[in-house]
Amino acid sequence: MSTRSTVILSLSLLLLVAAVSAAAFPALPDQVASHWDAAGQVNGYMPKTDDLLLLPGIMAALVALLFLMPLIDPLGKNIAAFRPQYNLAVLCLCLMLAIVRGITLAWNLGFRFPMGVLLSLVIAVCFYFLGAILPHAKRNWTFGIRTPWTLSSDVVWEKTHRLGSWLFRASAVVILASAFFPDWVLTILLADMSILVVWVVAYSYWEYRKGEGSAAGK
Repeated sequence: MSTRSTVILSLSLLLLVAAVSAAAFPALPDQVASHWDAAGQVNGYMPKTDDLLLLPGIMAALVALLFLMPLIDPLGKNIAAFRPQYNLAVLCLCLMLAIVRGITLAWNLGFRFPMGVLLSLVIAVCFYFLGAILPHAKRNWTFGIRTPWTLSSDVVWEKTHRLGSWLFRASAVVILASAFFPDWVLTILLADMSILVVWVVAYSYWEYRKGEGSAAGK
């Protein structure tokens, strides 16, 4: 996907989210639900005026940041090598935030559904998609599995991202399966993400140390 098309689609999503949020504003309660616990029960609220600005503001900041970072990234030339996939990742994240905004607005307008299950399904699809993109990523400071050891070695970066691709997609399957356990879905999601992070960080360190040992042996 071209950068121009990605900018147009991302800004279109942002404007759509802002327009839908503004249209729904009069019908929202003064305090809107903004956070749900592991059982899918509301445990946090915020004034609807803050809610009106929060997620569209996050989306705007995210879009600006993700298009600015390749310009100032010390390894920006590597992003150019996988720019179509990078653009797809940006669009995926924007689309995920737009869907989350739609779901939370629907809830606050009186529609009821298993919030934890629905949010987890959205995250699972995003995880699977990002997992498919990871093997294309070249070493950079903006996108990917960035640890001190992946950023120090192209070899460690590539090996970690190959593993990360499988782990992200496996995590997506686990998160989808958690829909059969609605009372535990958010707990499973958090546990799954924690294991994923620890695994890829530990693996990148192990691969880096193994490479250092090989170099020392020579």
